[in-house]
Amino acid sequence: MSVAGDVRRRPQAIRGPVETPVLLRVLGFVLGVFAAGAVAVFAVLAVRRAVYSYQIEWLEGGAVEHVRRILQGRQLYPAPGIDFVAYPYPPLYFLLSSGVALVTGVGYLPLRIVSIVASFASMGLLYAIVRREGDARWCGLVAAGLFAAGFRVTGGFYDVARVDALLVALLLASLYAAVRARTPRGFAVAGLLLALAALTKQSALIAGVPVAAVLLLRDRHHGLAFVAGALIPPAVVSLVLQVTSSGWYGRTVVGVVAGHGIDPTWWTGFWSYDLAPHLLPAAVLVALALWWRPEGRWHVELAAAVGMVGASYVSRLHSASSENVLIPVLAAVALITGLVLTRLPERPAWQQAIVGALCLAQFWYLAYPPGRQLPPPSQTATARRLQAVIRGLPGEVLVVSHPWEATLAGKGDHAHAGAIADVVRSHDAAPRAAVQASIAAAVQAERFSVLAFDNDQDYAGFPTDLERWYRPVPPPAGLGPPAAPTLDTPLVGHPTQWWVARRLNKEVL
Repeated sequence: MSVAGDVRRRPQAIRGPVETPVLLRVLGFVLGVFAAGAVAVFAVLAVRRAVYSYQIEWLEGGAVEHVRRILQGRQLYPAPGIDFVAYPYPPLYFLLSSGVALVTGVGYLPLRIVSIVASFASMGLLYAIVRREGDARWCGLVAAGLFAAGFRVTGGFYDVARVDALLVALLLASLYAAVRARTPRGFAVAGLLLALAALTKQSALIAGVPVAAVLLLRDRHHGLAFVAGALIPPAVVSLVLQVTSSGWYGRTVVGVVAGHGIDPTWWTGFWSYDLAPHLLPAAVLVALALWWRPEGRWHVELAAAVGMVGASYVSRLHSASSENVLIPVLAAVALITGLVLTRLPERPAWQQAIVGALCLAQFWYLAYPPGRQLPPPSQTATARRLQAVIRGLPGEVLVVSHPWEATLAGKGDHAHAGAIADVVRSHDAAPRAAVQASIAAAVQAERFSVLAFDNDQDYAGFPTDLERWYRPVPPPAGLGPPAAPTLDTPLVGHPTQWWVARRLNKEVL
């Protein structure tokens, strides 16, 4: 039997109008309510967090600086230095955010808008992909709802100024185009969407490998069109950026990342810590998907799910990774669950009940307290106090984990601690030497009147004999060591270690 001939045939059980059993109607209603609730909770949180004036996640401020540079017409991938170090990502997310910033103004809002729109696009695409497999709309709604419910377990990154939400939306868009494609042109479009994902975050190419393999095995011409669409545009864009950045684009998005080590914790920790405690019911649903898979169908969907899990796994092995890399896994879980639900009409009632219970259990496993995703008043007060202190300081000020706050206060540009650390801990010597030399020159010239660090990790790239040019001082009132966190989103802090240039004789704090 030809896979190519059967791949678009609908399952026999859902042909024509049939009466839906009572149990299935009940399951559809109950699971639909849970799914709609998860989407609604995320929507409320996303709106409230989008308009928050301060950082929700540690790296947001550095991302804003990327957008500001684009709007000012400055190089996005210059030689790394104290003034700016690019994040090790391709440019698409920052370019889209800069387009939104033309309307909203520069700040956290435009980047969060891109992430929120991308997250809702992912939900819509999951609905559309699953809905295509059956006549029951509730199956697609459950897929969208499970993805929404994964907001917390993936670190709360669906709506912040990070590249991950856009990455997943483009991966799902590529999958949607691939399952609908009929001609080489259609598969080339699917490949182009994967290319856009790769120009958002490099791990997209890992996610696309299983899909490309399936398409090549099924129809060589379609597969080659997909591969060409996926590889040629990133290659052309990368070549242009490489030339116009004097080679620093490649150093940033390939050299620095490749120079990072592997954290052996996650060889098994990815499965035992990240996935097993949160996605145990989904593991059973995945097994059912493999068992119930219609003959000649789901090849591309299952390949995409494998690719997304593989991309997450490789990213998790990367040293200093965070929960944001798990977002593709949640998309894969939501997709597989939705596909399994489309097979329920032809299964006996006891199997329908088991699948319904597994879905409910998965929603329960992913449940989280919405209130803990909103910045508490204490965090807002600290952020306001930090801005007031920075504005009152003389000359340029370096607040290494909060560059956007320094920019807002008119205290000059500087690189983000996270980007500096990425370069310093990489085995790629050239970027590391460049950034360390630039920092050393600024410190020795006492260019900044004040240096402020959140914690000991912020000192990456700075001279170990910093006391030769700066003297440590107590933190300003209200900016001491933080209390126990009340916000679930990780890595939100404020400067607790302050240094004043020795050239300043008077107290400035």
